[in-house]
Amino acid sequence: MIRMLKEEHMPGGHVEHEGSGMPQVDSMDALAALVDEDHTIEKAKSEVINDLQDAPVKLVEITNIETESNQSTTPTPKDGENGKLSSALKKGTTTSHKAAENVHFVRNFVKGKIDMDLFVQLTQNMYHVYLTMESLLEEHASKGVAWAPLHRPHQLARTDALKQDIKYFLGNDVDFDSLTPTPATQDYIDRMKHIARTDPVLLLSHAYTRYLGDLSGGRVLQRVAQKALKLPKNKDGESSGLKFYQFDNIPEGAKKFKDWYRQTLDSLELTDEIPKLVGEANVAFVLNMRVFEELDVKAGVSGASVRPLQEALQYYDDSVQAFERDNLDNATMSSVPSGQCPFATMGGISKTDNSGDASKCPAMNSKMKNTGEVASKRCPWPFVFLHDPAQGMRDYQTWIVIGLLLSLIYKIMLLPFLLA
Repeated sequence: MIRMLKEEHMPGGHVEHEGSGMPQVDSMDALAALVDEDHTIEKAKSEVINDLQDAPVKLVEITNIETESNQSTTPTPKDGENGKLSSALKKGTTTSHKAAENVHFVRNFVKGKIDMDLFVQLTQNMYHVYLTMESLLEEHASKGVAWAPLHRPHQLARTDALKQDIKYFLGNDVDFDSLTPTPATQDYIDRMKHIARTDPVLLLSHAYTRYLGDLSGGRVLQRVAQKALKLPKNKDGESSGLKFYQFDNIPEGAKKFKDWYRQTLDSLELTDEIPKLVGEANVAFVLNMRVFEELDVKAGVSGASVRPLQEALQYYDDSVQAFERDNLDNATMSSVPSGQCPFATMGGISKTDNSGDASKCPAMNSKMKNTGEVASKRCPWPFVFLHDPAQGMRDYQTWIVIGLLLSLIYKIMLLPFLLA
């Protein structure tokens, strides 16, 4: 069946679009053109950008999907007190998210340059990933893990959809046991199994990364793939081989479901786990990147390689350390009442004086004293050593002084030899 489908394509699996004499446009222009032929390039591009950036634009408006039912399948979560987890996950994965979008395979996908063999391989890779992830989610949700309220297999599960897609491409008699994971996919699977044994709360990071990513751009990518691969539609108007991108059990639409998902995230008692969850979400992004990079290698892309697994896993430690360091700096400053300098007592203010007269702080220059401005929201050098020695050691002034002292010591030690 793959061979039959590829006969409709240009050599190399790329699509020959009508109007090939048109000027070449960038990747987002190409994506917008593929999304809806009735849209102008600029209008469609704007809509697609807004959706992929998770702006408050309804996905149904971009993909012309009708959702006549107003009945929601998602419960209303209780208001949480921390309100931090969803924001931390989104902001804490920005860099790795952008890096994933810059992989050659992903850039070509949004341009509509999709090789059939690579697409089928990607579908198989995702089948193995979701088969493992959803099995682990089911197992630990039944044990009452903290993220259990987010476990909604009826709405989110992708394994069965991926099996249908694979049957379309490889035939109904395909032996799923014979489909072995690629090395990068196996690494992905092994990581999820490892955290399931050691710290199952981190499975939430993988569910968040996969499911919200699928909901955010799934319909758009479905249209890109359908047009690029020229896949036929069934009697219900659904694209063959692309069930993975369809969430039929979320009638209220992706936007409302994602809103509920994030609100529920923030209602969970997981504040202390935020650094680890953000770190593992970054690992999930990079593990996905390795799967894409492996496809580039298979396609023979010049210079393509799969980054070492250890580089992907290092994102966990790096993210946790960066998160905790930033929180330490913020906590240090937030412990001081607004407008009050932590070293004001050095200027003669009593420790019991709550006036917070920052103008008496010896760390402030005359301009700051006249304007009442606190020094850049942090104590300047060298006073920073009195409450945050680690930050003081990162300041360049410290190393200038150390350099001068070392030079002085060197000259003192050398002086007797010069006078001899």
